[in-house]
Amino acid sequence: MPFSFYRLALFFTVLVVLRPLAQASRSGLNNTPIADVSASGTGVVQGYSAFGEDRKPSFFTGARAGFNPFGERIEAGFDTRWKPGVSVPVYFNAKWASTWDKVWPMLGLGVANFAPRAQDRDRLGQPQTYGVFSYDTGVVRFHSGYAIQRKNNATFFGLDRSWLIDGRKLTFRSDLIEIQDAGQWLGSAGFTYKFTDALGVELWESKPTERGKAYTTFKLGYSFKR
Repeated sequence: MPFSFYRLALFFTVLVVLRPLAQASRSGLNNTPIADVSASGTGVVQGYSAFGEDRKPSFFTGARAGFNPFGERIEAGFDTRWKPGVSVPVYFNAKWASTWDKVWPMLGLGVANFAPRAQDRDRLGQPQTYGVFSYDTGVVRFHSGYAIQRKNNATFFGLDRSWLIDGRKLTFRSDLIEIQDAGQWLGSAGFTYKFTDALGVELWESKPTERGKAYTTFKLGYSFKR
């Protein structure tokens, strides 16, 4: 398996350095990341909201883009939380994806929810670092990984499958992640659909397995190329 250990070690070092200083629009399933990243020179701007019973609607905006420095596959982006409560002006996410042969599961390493200001971390939550494997069987893609976050470490799993409907891509996505410091699981299911080459929508329903109520998340995104 071709693999650059020194580059991986460098990326891990960056994550460790960033984490003590630190809901993102990173590429992924519904509530979990995947190992893939945005293609180099492409990106997306998004607006998204979560709403449900006994829950104040939230509203976020964000953007991410793919890069290919030194032959590595990198994605980076930022988000803003407008509602509820006091706004969080900016927080960041970044991810590295493996470039080895696709007969092996793809590996992604990332950091999300990185707010530079301490008061924003108090409002938003602490930064999260994660590792995730994704494997495409040709019929469905499977994903599994582990996220590290202060008082909220989490194992997660997911799958997705895509179809072309009248030449437009429709993707079913489902995932399961531990929440509340592994106190219970949060499951979700939903879809993404591309209305045009640039305009896409995401919609999913999430529900805790034991305590709490279901909620819906809606995203609208506009893709671009540099």
